[in-house]
Amino acid sequence: MERKTNYGKILAITLSVVTASCAIAFVLYRLIRNLISFCTVYEEPAELEDYPEFDEALEYEEEMSEAPDEEIPAEDAATEQA
Repeated sequence: MERKTNYGKILAITLSVVTASCAIAFVLYRLIRNLISFCTVYEEPAELEDYPEFDEALEYEEEMSEAPDEEIPAEDAATEQA
């Protein structure tokens, strides 16, 4: 019995892989294009501009933690020690 190479199956599989790759590439292209167009149009709301940036908020917290604690008045200190 002779073994024949089945060129039809090889061609069909090759075409299906190429088609699937093209479809995936097209979907990724559309998603990236939409993302880029969204990023160019998007503007932050005006109310968010008043808040400090993340780094500024950290610096403020560090300054507050380094500030000396208020001293306890003499009357309160006596009640706490008892």
